[in-house]
Amino acid sequence: MSKRLLFLIALLIVVSGVATVVYRKQHHLRVNPFAKVVGITGPDAFDTPYDSDASLVALFAQPPGEFPFKSGDRVAFVGSSSTYIGVWTKTVEFLLRSRHPDVDISFSRHSTGGGTYATCAERLPDWLERSHPTLVFFNYGANDSYGGKEMIGELHEAISLCSQLAQKSGARVVHITPQSGDIRKSGSQAYFRRKRYADDMLMFCKTNGHDIVDTHHPLEDLQLKMQGVDATFSMNTDSVHLTDAAYVAWGFFMYDRLNPLHVESALHLDATSKRVVSSTRCSARILDSDAALCFERVDEVLPVLPPSPLPVDQSRTMLASYSNFSELASVPHDSPSLPPRQFVPLEKRSAYRLKIDGLAAGMYVLECNGKPSGRATAAELAAGVNLVALCLDAGIKAPWEKVAAKLWNGARLKEIDDRNFIYKLMRIDADR
Repeated sequence: MSKRLLFLIALLIVVSGVATVVYRKQHHLRVNPFAKVVGITGPDAFDTPYDSDASLVALFAQPPGEFPFKSGDRVAFVGSSSTYIGVWTKTVEFLLRSRHPDVDISFSRHSTGGGTYATCAERLPDWLERSHPTLVFFNYGANDSYGGKEMIGELHEAISLCSQLAQKSGARVVHITPQSGDIRKSGSQAYFRRKRYADDMLMFCKTNGHDIVDTHHPLEDLQLKMQGVDATFSMNTDSVHLTDAAYVAWGFFMYDRLNPLHVESALHLDATSKRVVSSTRCSARILDSDAALCFERVDEVLPVLPPSPLPVDQSRTMLASYSNFSELASVPHDSPSLPPRQFVPLEKRSAYRLKIDGLAAGMYVLECNGKPSGRATAAELAAGVNLVALCLDAGIKAPWEKVAAKLWNGARLKEIDDRNFIYKLMRIDADR
């Protein structure tokens, strides 16, 4: 390496350091001293149990406005360790690729590991320069809450500063509340501080005109309701981080609360005349077969569930270039089943429908590309079924898992050439 090159590198390092100092002074930015704290110390007014304002929670359960994603958007997910882990962000990406393939969007993730809004403000100019986003989602508050009541004013300042920096760069901004958790694993102190910070963020953003999505309360609701079904259920892998299934639930809650247009792929067939009656966002043709009905289906949108178990995410090591993530080396990673369908809008946002008229009474099994995909009666098929629900009801691996895995790993729907599905319907029993 030449002396000139070494000199230039040294000069850039010095200039960068000076710029950072000047930037901090201009914005009066203090680094949150609780940013890297592993545990919470000392009693605080925010430690005491309390119930959220029901009217506030109900307000943010309603879609805030129009769907924020636009074709051509460069979306940046910015947050702490849960964003770094990336399962909830990849769930949102999956939902957009599978349900909105005509909306051409690119994605980036930026994280300070165990960061806060304050530490984000330090790194944000660099991140904005890296990815030039048009839409930024901020997910902080969990680590901020370690500061308790004393640091709530700094939270407000840092939220405003991060919003201003992103908007000044030309990006639209949406904030996201920190996750809830299992109080038995997080401890009551961390649980209630995080809950108070989530509620404070909702009120602060409402008052100051910042867009925010509440994922804290639906996750809290998921944990409490599932405990009523199974006392051993926990959405946490440790005191802070969630299971992969809970992160997938987070992504579905977020998507559901961003007011997406209803998306469905729907096919209506007549078994007697062997014809396609109608189709929505898909095409089909009847095939010769000795089955009750056989047809090929090609979907323009594919509103199915993420693959289960989730593919191993190799991007964790790739993200290490942004910061020092050594403190996350022991973050548990699992690949369990999908989140509980009764408390997460899986099927609500997965309208993959089939309707068949003219079938003889009886029970029918459906195969897709030679693999079982559920069963239904002639009456149920005549009324219309959700193919996603059939797989969930049967407790089987979805036959379109390979396509779902490609979408999860970043492929666009139009780039996948093996999404022609051959369905066979076979009668096995009479209606009961």
